[in-house]
Amino acid sequence: MNQIRLRVRYAETDQMGVVYHANYLIWMEMGRVELCRSMGVRYRDMEEQDGVLLTVAEARCRYHAPARYDDEVVVSTKVVRSTSRLIEFEYEMQSAESRQKLATGATVHVFCGRELKPCRLPEKYWNAFGVTAKMTDNMERQGATTFKGNPLTLVGPELKAGEKAPDFEVVDGGLQPVSLNQTGEGVRIFSVLPSLDTPVCDIQTKRFNTEAAQMPNVKIFTISMDLPFAQKRYCDAYAVDNVKMLSDHKSGSFGAAYGTLIKEWRVESRAIFVVDANNTIQHAEYVKEVADHPDYDAALAKAKQLAG
Repeated sequence: MNQIRLRVRYAETDQMGVVYHANYLIWMEMGRVELCRSMGVRYRDMEEQDGVLLTVAEARCRYHAPARYDDEVVVSTKVVRSTSRLIEFEYEMQSAESRQKLATGATVHVFCGRELKPCRLPEKYWNAFGVTAKMTDNMERQGATTFKGNPLTLVGPELKAGEKAPDFEVVDGGLQPVSLNQTGEGVRIFSVLPSLDTPVCDIQTKRFNTEAAQMPNVKIFTISMDLPFAQKRYCDAYAVDNVKMLSDHKSGSFGAAYGTLIKEWRVESRAIFVVDANNTIQHAEYVKEVADHPDYDAALAKAKQLAG
């Protein structure tokens, strides 16, 4: 994330004395350019040296409170999605004095050449934007999992032990966004499942809830497409309070990043990931048959080993 500060000019206000709505898009552009600069990427160099343009495919802005002449505004910008073909930024504009939220927004950009035709981002920029060789648009693994023998397609890469855990954005029970870093710095287990309403998922969640009580140095998260409200009802009904529920329903960010998103159903496939304190995956299991149980013992053994 990068932040810039700016002072509202008189010319940026309208007849009502508040900042004209279109000017927030200009501020978003300013924040985007400075974020790129902070990551070691000059947008001007991308255009002049590589002929790569960040064309706007989508822009949205929600207004929360007005800004007025001479107010100081803080514009926060971050990358929330990046592939070799596109990149998405999110923005938050606040009053520097009161910290009141003024506006939030997002833009999606497609990388294009000088002829304005979509192109692939040169690899020299991949590290700055957080793109890996596995992050290609609409990566699909046909037949990577099955349900009662019927093949299903998984969207996203197949991650392996030793690889860096990708970032993601899910929501918790309070509808607040949660990223990889916000899950903590120690050993974590991500228990991924299709729906809490199914028998195998029910058993899987209760098993990890029981184990979590005996592993104070390991955080366990259940991730599914269930709405946060449904997850809370489940936890209340069955006294599940040792694992933390995270919902991927909003964007499918986790599923796409970890390769667990079932294309045909838009639910998670069954999988287990153990991530260490350095955000490196130390154990990854994609259950071939959705109706089967994961190897609980293998995941728990690895987590206990890492936690010491």
